[in-house]
Formats: sequence, C-alpha cells, structure tokens
Amino acid sequence: MQVLKKFEQNRRNNSIRGTGKKLLSLLLAVAIVAAMLSAAVFAEGPEILIDLAGLQIGSNSNWSYNGSTLRLFSNSTENKIFHIRGEAGTIYDGKIRPENGSNGPFYGTIILENVSMRTHYAPLDFVNGSTAILELIGENKFVSDWHAGININSGNLTIKPHNETASGLTAIAGGSANGIGTGEDTWWGGDTFESKPIVTIIGNCTVTVQGTAQGNALGAKSLTMYDDATLVLNNTANPSKGMDSRTTKDLSDCTITGSSAGAYTYSTITLAAMPTGGGNPTANKIGGAYADEEIILETRPNFGYTFTNWEVISPGALTNFDATDPQTTFTMPAAAVEIHAHYTINRHNLMVTAGKGGSVTASATDSTAVGTSVTVTANARSGYAFHHWEATGISVNNTAAISFSMPDNNVTLRAVFQYVGGSSYHDNDSDESSTPEPVIYPVTTHFGIYEGNGSLSATIDADYSKFERLTRNGSVVEPTNYTVAQGSTVITLKDSYLRTLANGTHLFVAEYSDGYSQNIPLNVKVPDVPQPQTDKKSNMLGWSALLLGSVLGILLLCLVVWLIRRKNKGIR
Repeated sequence: MQVLKKFEQNRRNNSIRGTGKKLLSLLLAVAIVAAMLSAAVFAEGPEILIDLAGLQIGSNSNWSYNGSTLRLFSNSTENKIFHIRGEAGTIYDGKIRPENGSNGPFYGTIILENVSMRTHYAPLDFVNGSTAILELIGENKFVSDWHAGININSGNLTIKPHNETASGLTAIAGGSANGIGTGEDTWWGGDTFESKPIVTIIGNCTVTVQGTAQGNALGAKSLTMYDDATLVLNNTANPSKGMDSRTTKDLSDCTITGSSAGAYTYSTITLAAMPTGGGNPTANKIGGAYADEEIILETRPNFGYTFTNWEVISPGALTNFDATDPQTTFTMPAAAVEIHAHYTINRHNLMVTAGKGGSVTASATDSTAVGTSVTVTANARSGYAFHHWEATGISVNNTAAISFSMPDNNVTLRAVFQYVGGSSYHDNDSDESSTPEPVIYPVTTHFGIYEGNGSLSATIDADYSKFERLTRNGSVVEPTNYTVAQGSTVITLKDSYLRTLANGTHLFVAEYSDGYSQNIPLNVKVPDVPQPQTDKKSNMLGWSALLLGSVLGILLLCLVVWLIRRKNKGIR
C-alpha cells in the first residue's frame, strides 16, 4: 500500500514537473519570436560591407553583381545599411542600382567610402520613388556620359557625412540631365519638375553638382540644407542653370557657391527704425537670406509710437512687397537689402480746466506727444484753497502742483477749489463779476466704519434736489455705486462698491449746484481671512491607518507563502 502511494506521488510530481517544463519552453519560444519580430520592425541590421576592389560576380539576399551593375536590395521594412568601399584615386566602370529586390523602390542607407564611378548611364541609379540616405566617407564621385550623375526620380535623398567627419560628393551629368535629379525637359519631351526628388544636405560635407546645357546642376523639387552644409553649383555648359527656379528652398546655416550659384548666393538684410526710438523692426531671416526665399517683416513699434510705412533703400523695388503692411512679405533678391521702418509718435488731447475759485497753468495742452513731461499747477484766488483734482485718463496726487508723463491716451484735468472765507467769490471767467459764495453743507451722519459686509449711509443737511455728484479722494464716484434719497440728502454706498476699497480712510464730498458738503470720512477695516489650521490629530490617524494596513498586508503575504510551501511538502 505504501509502495502504491509513493508511486502515485512520484507520478504526480513528474506530471507537474513535465507540465512546468513544457510551459517554460512555450514561454521561451514566444519570447524568441517576439524578439525577432521586434528586431525586424524596429532595428536596423549591421552594415553590409561591399569592397569594390575585390568584388566578384555573384548574388545573395542583399546584393548581386554581374560585372557591370551592382544591385542593392532593401525594402521599406528592412532599411538595410550598405557600406560600399572603394580605393581613393580609382575610377570604377559600372553603376550601382539600389532597389527593393524586385525592381521596386529602395529604402535604406548607403555608406560611400572613396567611391568613384563613371559610366554611359547614371552611375548611381535609384529605382523611382526610392528613399535613401547617403553617408559620406572621404571623397566620392559619380560621372555620367549621357545621364544624371545621381539619378533619383520622385524620391527622397538625404546626404550627410558619416560620423560627422568632413567629406565630399561630386555628381556630374551628361547629355541633357541634372547632376543630381533626373533627365531634363528637352531630353524627355515633357515637364518633369513634379517628378524631381526632395533633397536634404546635412552637416560637415560639400556636395558638388554639374549640369548640362539643358539640365540644371541640381534638379530637385525641394532643397533643405543645415548644420553648415556646402553646395557647389557648377554648370560650364550653361552657367544660368544652377537650380530650377521652382525649387522650394530652406537654406539656413549653409553655403551655396560655384560658377552657377548665381541667385543662390547669400545676401544681407539690414533693417532700421526711423526715428531710432520708434520701434525694433525684425525679419524671419535674421541678418540675411538666399535668393527666392520668402522674407516676412514685423514692425514691433515701441510704446507711444505707431508704424506708418516701410521704405526700401536698396536694391529698389521688391517682389510682393506692400509698404503699408506692418507684416509685409517679399521675395529675397540676389542682392543685399536695406529697409527702413518709419514710425510717428502718438499724440493725444490734454485738456486742463479750473473750477470756481482759481485758475490753472500747464506746460502743455491740446495735442501732446506721448511721453512728454507735463507740469500742471492749480492757483487759488483769494478766499479759496485748492481742494482736489478731477482726472480722467490718468491718476494724480491731490496736490496743487503735479507732474506726469503724457500717457498713450486722452487726459482731462479739472482743479476744484474750496471757499475758505475772505473776499467775495469770483467766477473763473471774470474776476470782475461777483457771484454768491458757495454753501458748505454740514454732515449730520457719517459713513463710519466698513468691516466687510453691508452698505453704509451718510446724511447731509442739504436740499436733495440740488445734489449733483459724489467724489472720493478727488475722483468722481460712478452713480451706479451709490443711491441718493430725500431726508435732507441721504447717500448710501453699496456693499459691492465698498468691497473694492482698500483698508484705510477715504474722504467723500457731496457736490451741489450751489456748494458742497464737508468731508465725509469712511474708515475701511476689513479683517484678514484666517488661514485654515491643519488638523494634526486627523493626520496622525491617517498615518496610523496607513502603517497598520501595511503591516496587515505583509502578514497576509507571509501566510500565503507558508500555505504554498506546506502544500508542496504534502505533494512530496
């Protein structure tokens, strides 16, 4: 009986171990397949080295060679890296034909190391629609007798140095073709511009291209250059055909030279403000640009100035230029450009007047330029004293003499005087005509203290029908902020208005058609809102609960491990 039990236990153990091994093998196989798929999709393989000096006729899954044409195979999911090595000073007869393995577009990188080739056809001949990166080591050269030096149709070609080491590439065309690009219009019998490639040149490399009588040195639909790349455009057969005029260009931080550079040489852009303090004109191309690039100007006027117009100093008329548009554009010519931005200083109306009992003097009035230093003085007549300023468009102190810088808006100032006794009251317009002295009405109930809630009322012993307005610290209070009722005169300040006042004392004056009230003080004392206190006891309870939960979790985990071990011992 004991033997049978032991046999049964061994059988069960072996079954468990067998199942575990099978599961482990399955997981390992899945991991290997996933890794292979990941590598196929995301990783580029190692360089495929091809040495032209010892190249033999043959083929494999990466390339084939028939004695004259070297075919490279890489599709859009493979993106292989080919390293083609030549010997400096040696010119190879034949061509390189990158494709996908079935005469379709090539997708991949080709490292060219001292490769020089010459042939009747294009020595570097991409299948239409290819997307390729050429990384350069040393000096590389492709010369064709009747075709493009580098032929790529409706594709994308990026040229850059390998490992950022200075290097070069030369492409020379024959027949009617482009140095880099495709055959030209007169050769193929139609407009092939839309089928030209998109070319990008990056970094510390020099690309030299030579065209033909009908073919541009560079036949590209668009050209992008950056990181100090250099493009040399040479076309001895037709110096004017350096690049197609329709080619879109982004030529930042680069150099274009050569006998056919022509309009693509770099020219400076100089901008100046008139007057010098009027603004800071700028352009999207700082310092200069290449011909045919779009230049966008911006005026950026300084405070107090308004842009009026652009003035082209040189070279004369500019294409697509609007002299009155603050953000005008123009097409960069093949010459230095100097443009002046003209501004005018803003002027606004300054009106200064005096109420009954005095006069005012001002250093400037009427149309005053923004930023002008202005001094205004209130002069009280005998029997009067300056009381306050009524101001719009500016904030001023309630002193008889004030100074300010003219703002970028209209300003009105009115000096208000208070009768203090003495000689008879006179109107401002004539010192000779006597008028009744203004009545100073007593205040029977003051506003008192505002502590953050509710409205406040004051009572003035004056005829309600003669009330005109209410001022605070010399400024007129909007009628929407208070109500006026009979009972002599009862003025009630609204709570919504009182909430806007800062803590401290505010002086109000009620003005009537025949006088004004005594000062009506209001003391605002709104207490600070107390900050909420942290409940330390609640925090301690929270931390205690967290600690207790952690301990219970650890104990539960230990219990599960103990039960599993006990079960395993029972199986054995």
